Amino acid sequence: DRLGFISAPARDVLRSACLLGPEFSVTDLAILLDRNVPDLAGVLRETTAAGLLAESGQRLQFRHPLIHAALYEELSAPVRAAWHREAARALAAAGAPADRVARQLVGADGQTDGAGLDAAEPQGAAEPMDAWMLSWLAGASEALVAQAPQAAATLLTRAVASTPADSADRGRLVSHLADALYRTSRWTAAAELATRELTRATDPDVLVGLHWILAQSRMVTGSTTESQATLKRALDAP
Repeated sequence: DRLGFISAPARDVLRSACLLGPEFSVTDLAILLDRNVPDLAGVLRETTAAGLLAESGQRLQFRHPLIHAALYEELSAPVRAAWHREAARALAAAGAPADRVARQLVGADGQTDGAGLDAAEPQGAAEPMDAWMLSWLAGASEALVAQAPQAAATLLTRAVASTPADSADRGRLVSHLADALYRTSRWTAAAELATRELTRATDPDVLVGLHWILAQSRMVTGSTTESQATLKRALDAP
């Protein structure tokens, strides 16, 4: 009822904004809509005056979570997923930080509406990641693990499952996934993953990362002897 009176252009802008979460930057909205910020000023004034949006520092936010939820739920699940993927591509092309791109990719899986990026849990995917997602993750996973390790774990779990065993990118993706698991306190899972990958990894950087994660995971869980043995093997390796 509360959204029924706004103009069609304003509703379209709000529907796009809801993909970015309950709070968003005007710059990201302009990127998503492929419009200039000045072009959006009139619509944003209308929605703010109507009490649908409010200022939040340098960003805008939906005045009430139910407004955001109502707009988001208007979109069918397949449409939401497609829009999230397109939003991810647009933000990545514009050079947005990895965590903002990842929020859209997690949303494309239907695991979050973009609001709770760090609430996403790594889950198996029903279908493989497409080539663009894998390519983006291969280049951005290190930054993503540092910025949003929970979302990184979610996406990298899918990426590893979607990557052939003989792919040049697989070792790095597995190493970054183990790092994300370690940073989110899933030390046993991180150690098990690193141990498995060490049996087939050949890239020196990957080997260093896996040894480090394995040693740290074992140390933090109290397995000091095993951690020392891991470090000794790493020191003895070429």
